[in-house]
Amino acid sequence: MAETIEIQKGDTLSGLSRSHSTTVNHLATTNGIGNPDLIYAGDPLIVPSPPAAPSVMSTSPTMSAPSGPTPAPTPSPHAETAPPSSVAPSQPAEPPADTPPDVPPAAQDGVEAGEESAEEKEDAQPEEVVCNCPADAGNASEKPAIVRAGGDENVDVIYAEAGGDAESQGLIGNAEGQIGLGLSRMDHVGTAENVPVGGSHQLNVMTANAQVEGGIVHGIGARGKAEASLVQHGASVFVGSDQNNPLGEAAGQYSLMSAEAKGNFLLGSDGNRAGVGVGFGAEAMAAKADATGEFNIPIPFTDWTISGRGKAGVSAGSAALGAQAHAYQNLDTERYHVGLGASLAALVGAKLDFDLSVGPSYDNRARPDGP
Repeated sequence: MAETIEIQKGDTLSGLSRSHSTTVNHLATTNGIGNPDLIYAGDPLIVPSPPAAPSVMSTSPTMSAPSGPTPAPTPSPHAETAPPSSVAPSQPAEPPADTPPDVPPAAQDGVEAGEESAEEKEDAQPEEVVCNCPADAGNASEKPAIVRAGGDENVDVIYAEAGGDAESQGLIGNAEGQIGLGLSRMDHVGTAENVPVGGSHQLNVMTANAQVEGGIVHGIGARGKAEASLVQHGASVFVGSDQNNPLGEAAGQYSLMSAEAKGNFLLGSDGNRAGVGVGFGAEAMAAKADATGEFNIPIPFTDWTISGRGKAGVSAGSAALGAQAHAYQNLDTERYHVGLGASLAALVGAKLDFDLSVGPSYDNRARPDGP
């Protein structure tokens, strides 16, 4: 059996087919609809009748109505009056509010990110950033605020800088800070265009800086370093196309009128490192020269490397004493380190430090855990 209904605003063939237990194709064929996505409110539509409720059987004979052919669909009033290129008198039925628009696959990620952002910050104010989406957040290096008289991205002239951070975690939390000032400093690094060879150059004049970090998280630890020099000059040559992870690098450096003090203690996790370590050192030198070497061996099918870094130095007009040992994981770089070092000087002296590590490739040229 079939019945004729009137299409209401907001109806769709797919919704009507579900509510009348039929299919879109059946409704389109029965009603002579060429485009199932385009129907008009107010038009008649032939749909299957709902199933009749069961009735009590009667013993008296009944006459059944003769069956006849299915009545032809009532032609749409718009078929005659609205040519394809003209505007139909009535508006097309709007899709239900819960029917999402078609989204190109390439934009799906953006849609999902927007929905997550809206859920996290429904009360966002105008121009307020609600989606914390840093690019490569794990590798971003925070730089201290700096004030300087001149320079560029590689040179600072008459500068002062300071920075720090603190985080509550574990038992108490951890914190770090640094401060520095100087007359001038420069740091350049680069590689050749068609040859996997590069180099670096550093020059500091009348500089001083201090760094400290520590915490009580799932253990306790702290390390700090303060140094000052009249002149510090160094250069290096490396092999490899990645200046942050060269296959091999050799460097030399000299300093005039320098002083340094440092300390390190770690047992458990301080929020920056996890493991054990102990070390101390103090030195004052009229002149010193250091030689540094480094290698980085990529581990196949991973982004990890095995790295070694060693430093040997001699001094004159000096006094120094120091020793250190460590075995821990740097929680920022996720690299595992083991190392030893010692220094001793009385008028003349020598020092030796070595660090071996394994973990994700370095994302910059800083080596906070090596000599």
